[in-house]
Amino acid sequence: MERNLSEKKEVVAAWLNRLPAAGVGIAVDYQQSYGLSYVDAKALELLYGAPLGPRQLAEKLQMSPAGITKLVDRLERRGLVKRRRHPADRRRSLVFITDKALVSSFQREQVRELIERAVDDATEKQLEVLYDFLQELGRGLLSEGLIKS
Repeated sequence: MERNLSEKKEVVAAWLNRLPAAGVGIAVDYQQSYGLSYVDAKALELLYGAPLGPRQLAEKLQMSPAGITKLVDRLERRGLVKRRRHPADRRRSLVFITDKALVSSFQREQVRELIERAVDDATEKQLEVLYDFLQELGRGLLSEGLIKS
């Protein structure tokens, strides 16, 4: 059964709206999965790449040392991060993301792989149309201030 243009538009919009819920953005995924504040989720996103010292985390999140201590305590109580002594300097510590928090990241990686596979399998014509559509959508989001360049 051939879908009319209005049905196709509805399906495309529905799929695009579902992407963040599928975990395309780590911080969004952490917020949804664990009911975290944006800053807590952003901290997990930073730790996803590699463990960081509290001072490094504070700099990246533009927070005070006291604020980072509270944030790490909060995430540690929820089992999402753990502190360990720095291997080279026992006076310092590192903050690691836990396996519990990595489950969301694994789902995000699965989504990314599926998207990459779909793009690899797309025809040049399909990619052209999608490229033009996403460029226009991106320009609209930028002009409305909903995303940053």
